[in-house]
Amino acid sequence: MKRYAYFFLLLALATAARAQAPASSDSLSAKMRYNRRSEMGRVRPAVPVRDPFAAAPTPVVTGADSALTEARRWGDQAGQLQAHRDLAFLHKSAGRSAAALQHMRASQALAGRQPLRPWLMTAEATYHFHLGNYEQAIQTLNRALAFAPPHRVGMRAIIYGHLSMMYAVLGDEPEAARYEHLAAGVLPHVRPIRTKGIVDSIFSTISVLGASNMFRKRWTVSEQYYLRARQHLQQTDQLEYLHETSAYLASAYNWQHKPLLALRYTRPFVAGVLRDTANVHYLPLRLALATAYYENHQPDSAFLHGRPALAQARRIRNKFTAYWLCWALAGAAAEQRDYARAWRYQQLATAYQDSLHVEETGRRADFNRHNTTVARQRARIVLLTKDQELARLRQQRLIISLVLLVVLLAGGVAGAVYLVRQRQRRQEAALRQRLAADLHDEVGSLLTRLSLESSLLSEGLRPPHEQQQQLAQLVSVSQQAQRQLRDVVWSIRPDYDTMPHLLDQMREHGYDLLGAAGLEFDFHADEEVSDTELSTLARQHLYLIYKEALHNAVKHARDATAVLVRLALDGPALRLTVQDDGTGTAAPGRSNGLGLDSMRQRAEAADGAVRYDTAPGQGFTVRVWLPLAGQRLRPAPELAGTAQL
Repeated sequence: MKRYAYFFLLLALATAARAQAPASSDSLSAKMRYNRRSEMGRVRPAVPVRDPFAAAPTPVVTGADSALTEARRWGDQAGQLQAHRDLAFLHKSAGRSAAALQHMRASQALAGRQPLRPWLMTAEATYHFHLGNYEQAIQTLNRALAFAPPHRVGMRAIIYGHLSMMYAVLGDEPEAARYEHLAAGVLPHVRPIRTKGIVDSIFSTISVLGASNMFRKRWTVSEQYYLRARQHLQQTDQLEYLHETSAYLASAYNWQHKPLLALRYTRPFVAGVLRDTANVHYLPLRLALATAYYENHQPDSAFLHGRPALAQARRIRNKFTAYWLCWALAGAAAEQRDYARAWRYQQLATAYQDSLHVEETGRRADFNRHNTTVARQRARIVLLTKDQELARLRQQRLIISLVLLVVLLAGGVAGAVYLVRQRQRRQEAALRQRLAADLHDEVGSLLTRLSLESSLLSEGLRPPHEQQQQLAQLVSVSQQAQRQLRDVVWSIRPDYDTMPHLLDQMREHGYDLLGAAGLEFDFHADEEVSDTELSTLARQHLYLIYKEALHNAVKHARDATAVLVRLALDGPALRLTVQDDGTGTAAPGRSNGLGLDSMRQRAEAADGAVRYDTAPGQGFTVRVWLPLAGQRLRPAPELAGTAQL
């Protein structure tokens, strides 16, 4: 308990030291409060165009340092946060912005992600601004905006207002106007605070917007903002900030050369200013009074307020205020015809002006370089975004092309499959039709003959020896029908769809047929014939034409003793030659009887040709040309007209 008592004793000493300050100096704890009950503290944000704190005496800073040391010793994070905030504002009020910035950063680190952090970041941005670090000030405000949740409209309004003011100082009119518009749009949704010692978001936002318009030389708009700020202070009963707002309103009137209006709003506070000459809190008011009295041709009153204000501005190193005070005092001295003093003030004002110009030029150059870098980065990002968009469009186009190609391929494959199936169906239909025709032509007639012979035999009307002959004929007919049926089945079997099998079948059939007829059979095929390929249709027609030619030789070759068969290649075709050694005829006789029409039709069906040669004493010769697989038969002079023969 003793160590906590010692800690609170240090806080009491710091508070007592503040109480020894001038009467108009408010306590720092009253200026910024943090409600530890709800952890949703309300902090009076810093307004960069004013300094609401009196110059901190040494005991106040010493007491705050001691409080910070004790809070660190006992691990009191809330006490450290409060002590750092107090020290930040105390150093700022004494013109030590760098030290104030260090304490404000320490308070942010302790705040973490608490709702208090955006307020502290806004205060840090104002310290960067006073130090001339415009780039860091704007970056800090953007981070504060990112930390501020959307429902904290008051917090966001203050940040928008500060951004508008900083861009106004930098001369960026579009950005200043944009953030002013954002702040003005949020203000109607902010609720006012009526607690003494805490400045609400409405007043802070209106004040910085007035400063923004003043830096942009929009004096009338700035005047309206400050009049609105005064009205808001009177409505919320926060009169402790009324003199400061009146000072800025008077400055707006002074810029418009309206000294009487400026004095109207500043004269009620003259007594307090004269009574408390050491209070930095009254510095803007003293500047407004000195300028207004000078504009109103009252040099004595201008010196009364201007000289202590100049000393105070020089002590806290406020060059901007010192510059304008020197000009006002130079003008007042000139009206008193004290030209030597006027010249000294003018020289001092020129020195301040040159110093401010050099500093401002350097800061603007740094900021412009930063903006150039940012603009290049943004342009690079835009180019990368466009490149990515082009790549995405190309990828989409490629995907669409691939999809269309796949669809077309799928359609082509489906169409090809459909055509193949249709072709197969047509081939199967043609095969069935051909089988039906072959069975009807070859086997049907034999079966009909077999049926008639068996019917006659069953009646038993003929003598026994004739019946024996009739039975022998029935056996011969049935065997012939069997051979015909076997040949038809052989012609459609795929495992026999080769040239060697065809040659073996032709040789076997020739020996069987001609041997039974008592004729010699001479069969010869060239070696290259075995390696050739015929289509299934050509192979079937070749075999049937061969059988028909042998059958004609057996039936119609008179006095024939031998049949000669040759197979050879003739260009793109296979040539079949069947020749008997009969007496021959001058004409082939009836074509229907010799089956010549049947052979011609089969040759034409296979895209081939046939020719018949006969002469008395030279026998009968059949020559057939059928195209090889994948070839077409070339018309030759010796083949012309043979299909009609």
